[in-house]
Amino acid sequence: MFNDSIILNWIVKQAIQRKQGILYVLYSIGSWALDYGLYGLLVIYFDAFVAVMIMTPLMLCIDVITLIRYSRSKSDWFGIEYIKSFDTYEGKNIFKQLIKFANQQNLYLKVILLSIEFNPFLITVYVRPTSGNRRLRINDWKVFSLSFIVGSTYWAIVMGGGITLLKEIILSPLGQKVIESAYCIISTVCV
Repeated sequence: MFNDSIILNWIVKQAIQRKQGILYVLYSIGSWALDYGLYGLLVIYFDAFVAVMIMTPLMLCIDVITLIRYSRSKSDWFGIEYIKSFDTYEGKNIFKQLIKFANQQNLYLKVILLSIEFNPFLITVYVRPTSGNRRLRINDWKVFSLSFIVGSTYWAIVMGGGITLLKEIILSPLGQKVIESAYCIISTVCV
């Protein structure tokens, strides 16, 4: 017979060990929902300028709060040390290769390169000499600021420009003809 408390203790121990993965997944889902969901909807329903004016301060607040909470917690929520292991990566994954290449550059070039793909919070934690037991220093805030500016600019161009261009193509006379043709093909195939 198994004792329920033994099973419960084992489940709690497993949950604590997997806390880093769970927090990273939750953070990634939230970040993805804001980046692709809310940002995209704002561009579609308003325009790129309005989306940038709303999302930039929102993301800045979220990233600053997350960075401060992370620094004060003195624990590695996301397993950043694992990501640092990509320095010796030899595979074909483009993002891991980007990290490896960036790590071979100076600090600010590394931050600029990583800002294209990663969140300012993650970059700041990643480039810090140690991830835990350390207060945020001026250099950390410089890294965060540079990463935020580069990432926000890149994201505004990608989301704002991409969705606006797609909207213009769809709303153009040629786009309307393509949509009508696609609808005719789909309706004949589906009927």
